[in-house]
Amino acid sequence: MTVTVDADGALTDLAMRRWGPLGRKAFGERPFGATFDGELTADGLRVPRHVTAGYDHGTEAEAAGVFIRWTVDDLRIC
Repeated sequence: MTVTVDADGALTDLAMRRWGPLGRKAFGERPFGATFDGELTADGLRVPRHVTAGYDHGTEAEAAGVFIRWTVDDLRIC
């Protein structure tokens, strides 16, 4: 697994190999990863604001492999 952070320590990218579909009922290891953009902070806890993740991370086919997307609009510690 490769974890990338910026100069402030914010998580920006995560890349790994993951078992997944290769097509035509075949399975095997594929590139998988996530990108993180922006941060929210509450009581010292920092979380990514935008997350996009999926198969074929870091390849030309990355856009087609994305199946996780979320945005954190608010962060409160309860």
